[in-house]
Amino acid sequence: MKRLFLFLLLLTMISGCQQNPQFTKPDREINQLKSDITYLEEQVRILQDELKKAKENIITLATVDIDGKTPRDVVLQYLQAKKHQDWKAAYEVYQVPDDMSYTEYKKEMVELGIKLIDFQVGSFEVLSGDNATVYVTYTNKFSDGRIVKEVNEPWSCVRVNGRWMVRWLPRQ
Repeated sequence: MKRLFLFLLLLTMISGCQQNPQFTKPDREINQLKSDITYLEEQVRILQDELKKAKENIITLATVDIDGKTPRDVVLQYLQAKKHQDWKAAYEVYQVPDDMSYTEYKKEMVELGIKLIDFQVGSFEVLSGDNATVYVTYTNKFSDGRIVKEVNEPWSCVRVNGRWMVRWLPRQ
């Protein structure tokens, strides 16, 4: 009896150790699915990184003009020129009407008699491919002696022929 029991026990162990295709096929499929999921998760991470880089490139392209300047750079250039009464430099980055010559622009600026005392150019945002807003704080002294400070005024910039320019009457 003991031998029969040992024989049956041995037979059970042998049959249990044999590979049963009915049970191993789902296990193989589950392992393959796990492997496929891991691969796809890695591919998603790679695509997310590429998407992030593409977005950064788009923002850069939308922000920088053909000269490598941002709207903030152009407003800064305009205000520096205006502060030093360098009307030629200011005129070059200011979107004046087509019928206004440099001479007319300079005459108008001198006649206004407004002296830029101080300024700070803050952040900017590109609203569309060719329009941007730059936030500017500045202080003007008028010919009658008044001093007026404007804080975080939104100034408009426009891209003309691939170059950012301060929009004519930027505060409107």
